[in-house]
Amino acid sequence: MECWSFDVSTSLHDDVKRGVIARRWSRVHVSVEEFPDWRVAAQVAANMAASIHGGMPTAVLPRC
Repeated sequence: MECWSFDVSTSLHDDVKRGVIARRWSRVHVSVEEFPDWRVAAQVAANMAASIHGGMPTAVLPRC
């Protein structure tokens, strides 16, 4: 099964409000079959990381 792979960083809302971006990194894999467009897959990866770690996504980096 082919997958998109992204490195996603998330930060807590309160940290971002104070100007401190304390990052928590996640590697997220999203199915190409379900999400053939990489831009949509990147949004899904960001939402998955935020739902697991809380806060908000601050960076979504595609992996080759």
